Parts: sequence; C-alpha cells; structure tokens
Amino acid sequence: MLDLAIFLKSYAPDAHLVARQIASVEEHNADGVAYLLAVPDDEVSYFSGLSSYAKLTVVPESRLEMPAVTEKVRDFGIGYIEQQIAKLSVHKLGVARNYLVLDSDAYFIRRFTHDDFLDGAGRGFTVLTEDKDQYADPGYARFADVRMAKVNAIADYLELPARPRRTCHNNTVFSSDALHAFDDWRHEAGLSLVDLMNIAPMEFSWYNFYLQRYHPELIVPVDPLFRMVHTRSEFRTLIQQGMTVAALRRSYVGLCINSGWAGRTQDRLVEKLERGSRWARGRVLADRAIYRAHLEYDNLLPPRRPRV
Repeated sequence: MLDLAIFLKSYAPDAHLVARQIASVEEHNADGVAYLLAVPDDEVSYFSGLSSYAKLTVVPESRLEMPAVTEKVRDFGIGYIEQQIAKLSVHKLGVARNYLVLDSDAYFIRRFTHDDFLDGAGRGFTVLTEDKDQYADPGYARFADVRMAKVNAIADYLELPARPRRTCHNNTVFSSDALHAFDDWRHEAGLSLVDLMNIAPMEFSWYNFYLQRYHPELIVPVDPLFRMVHTRSEFRTLIQQGMTVAALRRSYVGLCINSGWAGRTQDRLVEKLERGSRWARGRVLADRAIYRAHLEYDNLLPPRRPRV
C-alpha cells in the first residue's frame, strides 16, 4: 500500500478544471505520487482520454461503494452530495494509507513531494483553521453565517467544546485508518453517509471534527496547503495588492479559485446577485476576463502592456 495518493472526484462538466489540475500534477509531482480520479462509471472512457499522464488512474465511482443519492439533501443537488460522500469513501479504494483529497478547481503552483503532506512518521497533515480573516471579510459575509451554522451543527452533534472549532474548506489529507474508524463509529451510531449530509453537508468538517473528538493522536495540524480564493471581491483584493503566483509559492503548494463565481457559472451566480446594473455587468465581464487570463500566465494577471 502506498503512503500517499492524490484523490479527485469529478464529472464531465468540470473536465476543463480537471485537465488543468492534471497538467499541474504532471509538472510539479517530484516524487511521482499516484493520482486517482474517480468519475461516474459511464464517464471513465471519456476521462481516460483526457490525459496520457502515467501517474493518473481513472477509476469508476462504483469502486467507492457509495450509497445511492436519489434526491436533494438540504436543497443541495445530488451531484454536490455525491462528491462529498465519495471523499469520505476514498479509503475503500485500498490504494494508500493517506489521500490528498482535492477539489476540481485546485491546482499545483510549485514542486511538491511526500514531505509537503506527511510528517516523518507517515501521518498526514490535517488542515485546521478558524478562518477568522475570512469571516471578517465583508465580501464573504453573505456566506459566513450559512457556513458557520453547518460547522456548528457537526461540532455540536459530536459534542465538541464551543472553542476552538477548527476545520477547513477543502484540499487536505484524509487518513485511511481514520476513515475506517469513522465508518465503525457511523455504524455503531446507526448513521449512513446520507444521514450525515442531512445533518450538515460538509465532508471536510465531518472528518476534521471526528478526529478532534475521537482520534486527536492522528492530528498533525497545519495551516492551509492551498490558497483558497473564495469570492470575487477576495480575488480583486489580491489583484490590487499585486499578488502573484510566485509570491503565493512561498506559502502554498497550490491555488484554488472558487469556480462557483469564476468561469463556467459566474454569470448565473454573480449577475443574479447584481441583476439590472450595467455597472455590475461590466465588472462581471472584467472579472471573467481576469480569471481566464490568469490561467494562461504564471501570475494572477497577464503582464501589463508598456505605455507607448
């Protein structure tokens, strides 16, 4: 069994993001860490043709032995719930002792090795933070209360103290041993994975809070491994600061720009928020151009044209 593998659960509409992630893994994977991509069974052939990268293995999601999700859970779509359940089922692949569990919109920005994700004893790093800066950001305010309610629902269910309540948004390491123990705990409590989603659909917080409640000896706490850009306003702030990918490499192994507002679904989410404003539409179009541009340059912005 491998010490570490990268794991991504995705599907065809996010293929452009998956292709970017695969390319970043191929470029920066110094130790040749195995990369597992789980997709719907009928999409295996399609994704197998997406890349010839030797370390990539496309696996049908049926290998994860996930429970069927037949309807929305707490107003979240079936696909959204399935990808959360898939991450909590990754240990069933039996490939590695630890999995770096990624989201589709994450990608690597510098060389990485096992040491970026495992300690000297082979334990996976656990990303834990209270996200105080994030919750104080006015641009994130409309999401903050909703997220905190879900975080607290899980922590309260597990009878954790009111403080600290540290978890992460995404892109962290899951231990196979911890997930097997988590399954045992669920079965004893009479809870299915779908039941957990009904309490609160936050797979990373279920994992993190379970560890804090029952297996603190498995926790090797670290700050976020990937720089997550949650909102349009946060992206703009980085641009205004003159932030570059080269600068981010000093602290992070990767970058994750939320595809919920950028790229494919930006119009649906952002223009709905600011509908009817010509000025807002102009900002949406400008943001989309900036987002697309940063994919093509080793920077968050393309080089400025010299003044003539």
